[in-house]
Amino acid sequence: TLELKLYPDLNHFVVTEASQADYLPWIADRFNNVTLSKGCTRTVVTPATKKFGIVSQTWAATS
Repeated sequence: TLELKLYPDLNHFVVTEASQADYLPWIADRFNNVTLSKGCTRTVVTPATKKFGIVSQTWAATS
């Protein structure tokens, strides 16, 4: 089984949040021994709107 989901215009950091609705149930299914269907799929996930985007992403460390 192979499943490819594409999230156009999202960088590595943002896609981890945007794709949670896809990968968290998949992980739960693996722990619950849910059988995967055979075959390959490719999905392009489109946003509800393109009016918003990333302006900046700031990381700060604390000690």
